[in-house]
Amino acid sequence: MSRAEKKTDDDIPARISEFVRADHQATTRTLSYEEYLRLAAADPWRHLRTSYQYIRDAILSYGSGAVRDMGRTFQSYSLFNDPFFGGQKRVVGQIRAIAALFKHIDACAKQEEDESIYILVGPPGTGKSRIFTLLEKGLEEYSRTDEGAQYTVNWLFRERFEDEPQAGGMGFQHLKDLNRETGSYAHLPEEEIFSRVECQVRDHPLSLVPRRIRREILHRLVDNRREALRRDPTDAARTELARLDAFAVPHKLIEAEPCRNCQNIRDRLLDLYKGDWTKVVKHLQIVRWHSSLEQGRGVAEVDPGVNVETEASAASIDESKAILSGLLRGLRLYNFHGKPVSANRGLINYQDIFNKSHQQLQHLLAAVEEKTVTFGDVTMKVDYAIFGSTNLPEDRLLEEDALTEGLRDRIEKIPVPYLLNHLEEAEIYEPNIREIRKTQHVSPHTVRTGALFAVLSRLRVPGLADWFTAERRRIQQFEHDKARFEARKTLLLRQEEAIKRMTLLHKAKLYAGEIGWIGHDRREVFTDSFMAAIRDEHRGDEGTSGNSPRWFKRILGRLSMDENNRCINAFQVYAQIAEASGDEAQALLDMVQEEYSSKVLKEVEAAMFEVSEADILKRVEGYLEHAKAYVRKEKVQEPFRKDLVDPDEFLSREEEFLEIPVAARSEHRVAVVQKFGKVAMASGARPDPRVAVPDLIDRYRDRLNRIRHGAFNFQAFLLALDRLDLSDQDLFTDLLPPPGTTVADRAVAEVARVINSMRRGSALVGDPKAGYCNDCARKVIKYVLTNPKTRAGFFPG
Repeated sequence: MSRAEKKTDDDIPARISEFVRADHQATTRTLSYEEYLRLAAADPWRHLRTSYQYIRDAILSYGSGAVRDMGRTFQSYSLFNDPFFGGQKRVVGQIRAIAALFKHIDACAKQEEDESIYILVGPPGTGKSRIFTLLEKGLEEYSRTDEGAQYTVNWLFRERFEDEPQAGGMGFQHLKDLNRETGSYAHLPEEEIFSRVECQVRDHPLSLVPRRIRREILHRLVDNRREALRRDPTDAARTELARLDAFAVPHKLIEAEPCRNCQNIRDRLLDLYKGDWTKVVKHLQIVRWHSSLEQGRGVAEVDPGVNVETEASAASIDESKAILSGLLRGLRLYNFHGKPVSANRGLINYQDIFNKSHQQLQHLLAAVEEKTVTFGDVTMKVDYAIFGSTNLPEDRLLEEDALTEGLRDRIEKIPVPYLLNHLEEAEIYEPNIREIRKTQHVSPHTVRTGALFAVLSRLRVPGLADWFTAERRRIQQFEHDKARFEARKTLLLRQEEAIKRMTLLHKAKLYAGEIGWIGHDRREVFTDSFMAAIRDEHRGDEGTSGNSPRWFKRILGRLSMDENNRCINAFQVYAQIAEASGDEAQALLDMVQEEYSSKVLKEVEAAMFEVSEADILKRVEGYLEHAKAYVRKEKVQEPFRKDLVDPDEFLSREEEFLEIPVAARSEHRVAVVQKFGKVAMASGARPDPRVAVPDLIDRYRDRLNRIRHGAFNFQAFLLALDRLDLSDQDLFTDLLPPPGTTVADRAVAEVARVINSMRRGSALVGDPKAGYCNDCARKVIKYVLTNPKTRAGFFPG
């Protein structure tokens, strides 16, 4: 072993030790009660939070941003993009469900709505469990940050419990290591502590303040901090003041009670100390704690088969002797059992909640309404958020159960349907594709084919009859303003026309933000309110049925099991879907094929004729420049000419190339300039011609394709394509056929050029295997040149 290797090995234990020490020091803190009060006074917003406030702040700590979807704006929360596992467990596409869940959490945090049981409802495989997995992980990581620090209490005692006149106090009073300022036992060395009673439910330290004075104390903490911040002129103080002004002292903390053990110990000490609170709190050690699902702190999950019963068992005599001293012996203490013990000051998540009988869920009513849980003969206050998830059949069973009416009234359902955006749906399958790519290639559009079919199976035909009726009534208010009324009426008629022409494929593409199918002159019809109405029309139905993501994952699994199949492609997926779905799905399959054909037709055209986007844009930019000068009756400076020239010469030459009739040329120039100018005004910047004048782009592309098309020998090309043997070749190595002079040899060379071009044009940067391979490129080319749906693109007439 070299010195460098040995040094690296020796560094490993030191690195682990360094990390553990630094992490422990950063996330561990022990305080006396008086020190904690000073901490709370310096930042009451952070230390007076209840469970919903804490959960809300944890979500926001990871960041958020605005996202547009079908005419509406939603907040997207970065926590659900999975900052912990590199995005592998991120929630795909459920922006609306997460936004609705956060809205409830935020409203409870602000005390604007009564707490309820928040249930994610939807079919299997929609990400319900993953939402809560990331929320739980987010709480755990947030609790280890400075902003997420949270504290609870321990009680400290010595072996002998002597009265104050003889020993100068109780507990550890005789020791010299007491906190000099408070006389607290909180910082005594471990060897001097006989016993420590930890609060099992992690009571908030301020819940120990007697409730009759607690409201006053909590409000004074907040008001004193506000006054201090108002005297501070810094920006940081103004920011904190704004946050504190929006903060309301939570009722739950005002009304909270410590657990039965903490109550019993506190009350016994008050009796022994004759009501001297300062002596009671000397026994308190305030410690920081971290949320942990595995360790049952602040996070709890209830699986369908887990019993949620709670109970309290009295601590045995031996246990009491082991942890209590002196006059405290004989005090009744309990051991508490059940998931609510783990959930307190955090959340509890009931997976498949309605798989349990209503009798097993009745305890939730008290937890929500009274904020209490009964442990045998002991009832205690609790503070946790109650979440759950269920599939649709179980939800329907609950609706039919008359005995659960009270429970139903306390449930807020949040729909989590199948995705309706086929681009997002395709992202769900990325982990599967990464695994398959370890041994097989996956052709472009393969996953999109399955994703699009799955989404189409979930959609409903648009109609908007009710919406149009309501809109007709609404525009009547503008009858006194004839111009405005006619404009609204015209818009409504165009929207009705758009709905009549809209197929399920159009609707799927609209949901995915793909608007290329909408003519540029019709895009203004798709207003925010119109798109929102389309999305809302079947809100309770779309996404609740149709093919699930697991259905398509099974198809991918079957295809990947064939070891002889080197490349999985869209044709194989199409065949599998047709076999699995039957004749009733043929109309949807036809739409999928239509979309696939339009995409690969363009790809094959680009590879065969090599009409570059840069060349097209250059010619379009030239046309725009000269058309603008023509409309303004100006001249232009052309390259290599010293004098200014009339733009008509250039424009006439280009329009002849584009086959625009002479009589229509002037009108065409004006229309192009107006379209470009309208988009420029709307965007406030010079737009991309592909967005502003897509018709002109397409016209140049089609014309250039036809010119190259005329010189292409398709018959020789197809013969050479069929003869090409790829069985022994690396599918990602350039095809380099031997040079020749015959027509057949030239055709083979042309096939190699086109296949290489398709492979390079589709490859992702850094991952050439994400694009076409030689085998699937050849299959796609042959499909385009021989399939009736695409052949017309190459052989018109």
